[in-house]
Amino acid sequence: RNADRLQHAAVSRLTVYVAGRVHALLYPFQAWLVEGVADAADSEGNADAGQLALVVNQADGRWRAVVREYADLLTRARRQAGTIAFGPWLVKHNHFFPAAVERLQEATFIPSGDDYTKLAEMWLRRRNYALNVAQQRVYGDGLNLSTRIWRLEQGGMQTIRNTIAQSMAQRTNAWDLARQLEGQLNADREWPKWSEDRLRRMDARQRARSKEGLWRNAAEREQGILQARLRIPAGISYNALRLARNEIQAANHAVTSDIALNFPGIVGRNVVLSPAHPKIDVCDSAVAENPHDKTANFLPLHANCLCAWGEVLMSRAEFTKQAGAWAKGEGDFLDGYSSWLGVRSFAPVDVGAAAMAELLHSVDVWMDGDVDAMATVLD
Repeated sequence: RNADRLQHAAVSRLTVYVAGRVHALLYPFQAWLVEGVADAADSEGNADAGQLALVVNQADGRWRAVVREYADLLTRARRQAGTIAFGPWLVKHNHFFPAAVERLQEATFIPSGDDYTKLAEMWLRRRNYALNVAQQRVYGDGLNLSTRIWRLEQGGMQTIRNTIAQSMAQRTNAWDLARQLEGQLNADREWPKWSEDRLRRMDARQRARSKEGLWRNAAEREQGILQARLRIPAGISYNALRLARNEIQAANHAVTSDIALNFPGIVGRNVVLSPAHPKIDVCDSAVAENPHDKTANFLPLHANCLCAWGEVLMSRAEFTKQAGAWAKGEGDFLDGYSSWLGVRSFAPVDVGAAAMAELLHSVDVWMDGDVDAMATVLD
């Protein structure tokens, strides 16, 4: 149970770190665009049409390159979100099987290095399959991940073109146009440093008091909800952040759901509200229906949903009893798990084995919150 809580903390750290990296990608483009538009002023301070046309032509290629880098970052972040689930699975496996292994003839031998290599390869194949399925997930608006990235690229550039075209028609002051484009992109050069400081230097109490970057309390969250209802523009960078946040959550949930489906010690699933949950919504309804079947796989429930799964576990005594019956040929308790593992042994996994240690290193980075290590495994 504690492993599930720590997993949620690890995914939250990944989300905060990626938020900083997204701004680090977008801000240089924004700064270049703002400077280019401001420099396109004629003798009267109005935006020169010819100069603006050159800026737009250059912006198109630059923006495409930014979105390609963003898509690569998102791919790496999704893999990390899926890999984080390896740690809690390992904890559960090693919790249940020491007592049961004595009753399992198939698990009487000690796995070798080759067995652990096969197990690690199995895990990565399972993770990648779950991530691919999540990537094709179609949301309520009929869009999957690839389409959303395409829309970010096309929609972002179209917004820039429309704003510049309108200013050319209205003879807008070049400086005013530059400020308008800056507001539409809304990237912040301080965000990368803010995200690292929040992860590196702040404890829980300092994060709660911080006025920067995150809503601190219900009043501030309500103000943010009001802005959304009034359709106050949040900026292209916000759209990129929201997509990254949703896909990190979806990637982690896809892998944990695959584990829940196949691990025999999990008998149900509880939806656990995020500490940042701002108001009563569909998530509260899902909590009210706890526990859900172990096949449940519906998180995230909405955009910006940060709720997590808390697995409902079988008692260790009952697990050992059913494993023993399976070893005698009674029932199919471990049939599916045996196939899912891809190895013959059910013995507790040696976390010191080279193949396992390599996987666990990535998990530990997000569990421990070492910012320098985060940069190494993600970037």
